[in-house]
Amino acid sequence: DDSPAVRRAAALAVGRVGVTGAAEALANAWKADDRRDPFLSDAYLRGLETLGKPGVEAVLALANSGQKADLDAAAAAFAGFREKAAAA
Repeated sequence: DDSPAVRRAAALAVGRVGVTGAAEALANAWKADDRRDPFLSDAYLRGLETLGKPGVEAVLALANSGQKADLDAAAAAFAGFREKAAAA
């Protein structure tokens, strides 16, 4: 959906439901996000954070892709995590 509000709600829901592939989907959405809508960008991070270890592992995989842009996105994700458990 093109609506940022719908996309935000979906990102948060994906994090809460935690189905297989959720972490990778949210990490890819974070990677592709243009950061023009801070609320949508935040939703991707909160979704990853809510997933806990799978979310962190998806961000680590992004960091280890070998691409500088992916490493930058992963660093920004870790800097944006609010929960200590997610960043640990």
